[in-house]
Amino acid sequence: MHKLINLDEVIAKLKTFLPQYLAEHDIDTSKNFKCLNPKHDDPTPSMSCKQNPENAFCFGCLTTLDIFLAAHYLEDKPISGPEFIEQNVKYLAEKYGIDLKLEEMTEEELYRYRTYRAYKDAADLIANRSFGDYTTLDKEIAKRGWNPDTLKVGTVIYKDFRNALKNMGYEPRFQDEIDLGRPDIFNENNMIFTICDEFGRPVGFAARILHYDGEHGPKYLNQKTTGVRCNIYQKSKRLYEIHTALRYTPPIYIFEGYTDVLTAQHAGFFNCCAIGGTGFTQHHIELLKQLNQTSVVLCLDGDNPGQMRTAELLDKFFSCQRDMQVEIVNLPDNLDPDDIIRERGLETFLGLKRWSAFEWRLNRYPDDADPETVCKVMIPLIVNEPSRVRQDKLCSILSRFTGIDKEVITAELGRLQSEKERKKYNEKERVLEQIWSEIHRSPQDTKTLLYECASRIEAIETKYDENSFSIDSTVSFVESQIALEDAMTGEFAGFTLSEVGLGGLGERLNGNWREDVFFCFGGSANAGKSSLMGQFAYEIASRPENNATVIYHTIDDSKEQILPRLVCQCYGSPDLTINQVRNPNYYKKYDPAGDAIAQRRLIGYQELVKLMKDGRIVLKDMSEGSSFAFGEGLIRYYQNLYPERKIVYILDNLHKSPDYSSMEPRMRFKTLSNHMKETAGRLHCCIMATVEYTKLEPGIIPHNNNIAETRAVIYDASFIGHLFNDLHENGPSAVCIHNHQGEVLPRLRLGIGKNKITEFKGRIFLDFFPASGLFRKVATEIAEHDMKALMADRRDAKKQSGKDDKPASEGDKGVE
Repeated sequence: MHKLINLDEVIAKLKTFLPQYLAEHDIDTSKNFKCLNPKHDDPTPSMSCKQNPENAFCFGCLTTLDIFLAAHYLEDKPISGPEFIEQNVKYLAEKYGIDLKLEEMTEEELYRYRTYRAYKDAADLIANRSFGDYTTLDKEIAKRGWNPDTLKVGTVIYKDFRNALKNMGYEPRFQDEIDLGRPDIFNENNMIFTICDEFGRPVGFAARILHYDGEHGPKYLNQKTTGVRCNIYQKSKRLYEIHTALRYTPPIYIFEGYTDVLTAQHAGFFNCCAIGGTGFTQHHIELLKQLNQTSVVLCLDGDNPGQMRTAELLDKFFSCQRDMQVEIVNLPDNLDPDDIIRERGLETFLGLKRWSAFEWRLNRYPDDADPETVCKVMIPLIVNEPSRVRQDKLCSILSRFTGIDKEVITAELGRLQSEKERKKYNEKERVLEQIWSEIHRSPQDTKTLLYECASRIEAIETKYDENSFSIDSTVSFVESQIALEDAMTGEFAGFTLSEVGLGGLGERLNGNWREDVFFCFGGSANAGKSSLMGQFAYEIASRPENNATVIYHTIDDSKEQILPRLVCQCYGSPDLTINQVRNPNYYKKYDPAGDAIAQRRLIGYQELVKLMKDGRIVLKDMSEGSSFAFGEGLIRYYQNLYPERKIVYILDNLHKSPDYSSMEPRMRFKTLSNHMKETAGRLHCCIMATVEYTKLEPGIIPHNNNIAETRAVIYDASFIGHLFNDLHENGPSAVCIHNHQGEVLPRLRLGIGKNKITEFKGRIFLDFFPASGLFRKVATEIAEHDMKALMADRRDAKKQSGKDDKPASEGDKGVE
């Protein structure tokens, strides 16, 4: 699959073909022609493109259209969303011979595209009356008086539905991954609703159980997610049929149920949508604002629960929304919109009084209601009114109702309108003054301080958000977590690592360490810290199921030094060494295996380049930025670039970071450690860092207290690993070793000093190949057996040489 990379260029060229396109549809552009806007009844031709051949303008309704909007009106081509590219731009480009520059999609893009396509194909099957068994559903359609030929619901037989998707290329495992393997939803006894996003793309399904008896089980079933890897549904952001409502003139009516919308559409009323089987959330408010739907009519069910929900929506979400006008329709006799429209007609429904939010809410209070309680709810609704004159009138009404002096109410209104902004401004001003002062005092920390300033300003914005303290925000979080946990497949919960590589560590971390986690790896010089970080980067980035971008940031080495090691790790075998990558022509010239070495090097480079092109591995060194402040900027950038991926940031040699350099060393490291922990939580990412130890005696196995500079990292890190490799310092007397083709190589002991992810607190062993920067998993029992056997052999040798009285070396003591 490919994606279009020269979109702007193609659009600019296509716009010049508007006159030709119109002529092909029998429109004479040499004179005025009838307006193409279907909402404009244009008896006298009033559209022309004489002034600008790239745009046609209607002097009657003031519509301006280009070739893409013309294709939308004349051929029903999409005008927004991804389909605009696929079905409009590409269609016109092929029609007029415009070259398209295409690029291979990444695995993530392909998976996302395939998910959308599967939902579109599933929706088509559900809508195809010749496919399912409509015996039960047709009875419900007839009872409601709907026209089956125009209705946006359907049904399927589960087995046939699953096989049809399989025949389309969606294997059963993939169907289950994206939540299409649901026999409780997809069966002939259900009325199935297709839920689309604002662009009209199917993203989810809901079902009404037609045999519901009112007592057993739920009446409606809703999807929760389309999978952890690619959740296109995002239930808390969807409004049923919002994409249809957007085509019509506001206001937009918000109903409670799916059938309310279908009945309204059947009667010819289309500017309506439904909350459906989910609670209304702040995400819905944000969606309405984003779509410029600022005129809203709430029309929930007329029974008492429906009216209580209306009051709850006003109080929680629509109060203090100065840019939204909200009205309420009171439905009589405990009816819902479906009942009113079917039984009494659309005109009756549209003739029902629309109350302002203020009027409706105030009328729900009895005359003896507590005045303070009434004012606490009602004054925020006055904030919604943009007219100062109207606000004054509402304050008078509230004063008469509560008996509280109008001046007091007006003062409270002014406080609500200004106090929050004033407090927010003052807090921001204090932050800016403090940061400016610190920059003057420590100009070398300017970049760090500016990133810190941005983070603190962002925190202030969040603090003063209308709904940051609401109960609903907590409930929404819990609901999203439930959905996430329910959607998990039961497979490994963290990042999947190579079974032969770092899988030994990975299997000990079967908990969610994909975000909000700060890892710290300590090790002496030459212990293998940088190689371990490089292999972490490759193993996390290379596995599609991890869906991650890994930023490898070294502030000690250069890219040129790191690159050969990454190539070896991408090749994945000790048969390729760092020196062979650096100087391939030497080996071609002097080594009989030179051609084979060159081929291995090529394979390693191809794998690395592929991961980098896909944005899976990002390599940064000290020449681009040497501070964690720079790293935080990288995290933000790649989160914006790849919003659906997990971001892993690796900082090699944390102790060399220049952040907060004006501070005393212990305080500097403590501040930096706190900053890293806070960033992992705030940006919901995984951060890994390496640190060095204080000077250790030979053979001593390090622990938490040996981390250089400060103990702060002990408290801040979620995981602390200690790397011990005694071959470099103990030479022939080392016991952490393994043998590879007759060569003695170090065996890395990774001790777990802290682990808040899982219960594991022991140690694991990895065979290390320094020439390639590679690690290989080795069973702990094998490593411990090898050490004991080696130490026993040495004791026997000492006895035979008469040196058995000599105490065991410090290295032996340490390893045991």
